[in-house]
This record gives sequence, structure tokens and C-alpha cells, in this order.
Amino acid sequence: MRLLICTLYFPPCTFTPANRSFSWAKYLNSFGIYPVVITRQWPAAIKSDNYFEQAVGKEVIIEKHENYEVHYVPFLGNYRTKQVENNPKASGSLILKFFVAAELIFRYFFTSLLPYGNLFTYALQYIKNNKVDKILISVSPFMLFKICKVSSGDAGSIITFWKRRSKAPSFSMY
Repeated sequence: MRLLICTLYFPPCTFTPANRSFSWAKYLNSFGIYPVVITRQWPAAIKSDNYFEQAVGKEVIIEKHENYEVHYVPFLGNYRTKQVENNPKASGSLILKFFVAAELIFRYFFTSLLPYGNLFTYALQYIKNNKVDKILISVSPFMLFKICKVSSGDAGSIITFWKRRSKAPSFSMY
């Protein structure tokens, strides 16, 4: 069975969700599941406080391991992230607050406005061109759930995972 894992967090990212996604990729093969991870590219070294917003990469890097494969999609960012990258002190400016508000409102209609919009597009293309039995979305950002909605006819059941702050981890199957 081929499982597509869509997540922003995967090594070399050092956030906690990256460890969870990496563990799934590494160990699910022992249960007869071949994980394919689609994630964003991360900077090789952290050189500033805003490395989460840094544009990284120009083309998709595919790494095939013995038990899984990883597709590192370039993180291109959007206008807001590029402004923060160029001037980290501007993150509190009025114009950037306007772009944050616009991003929050219009992200439901235009995934191209999202900093990780190309990850969304790449995942849908992968599902269209490859056999995928199930999809696992490890979030946040919750907009990745839209992959589930758009691709529900192209893949089998969909598994989502998220960790609530006040409760145990939750799983849902559709």
C-alpha cells in the first residue's frame, strides 16, 4: 500500500512535528506501507530568526530511501514572506499586517496566495500521476486539508492527524 504523507515539517526541519513525520516514514514499511512524503525544503543552516519564512530551493528534490521516499518541494513563499525575509524588522508594519489579513481571508479561495501553495499543487499533481492508496495530512497548516477535499476521488480513504493542545492526538478517517 502506498501512503502519501503531506506535511510542512520533515527533517532537516527541527520542529517536533518533523520527528513524528520522520518516524512514520521510517517505520510504516514494517507494516507493509510504503510512505511517500511531500514536504517543503528547509535551509541547511539556520542563519536568522526568520528561517521559517526563508525562500529555499528552485526545483523539487526527490530522495529515495530503502523504506520510503521524500519529495522536497521548493518553498517559494509569497509577497508577505519575501518582505519579512528582506527586512525582518518590518514584520510588525501596517502593510504586512494588511497582507496577513488578506492571506487569512483569501486562502480558502486561492491556494496560490499561500506561502506553501506550490506544495499543495505538487501534491495534487503527484496524486494524479501516481497510484496512492491513502493520504495522511499531518498539520498545521490546516489548509493542507484542502488536498483531501480536492483529491478524495483520486485516492482511497484519507487519514488526518493533528495534536490538540489540551487533548490526546486525534485521528480521523474519511
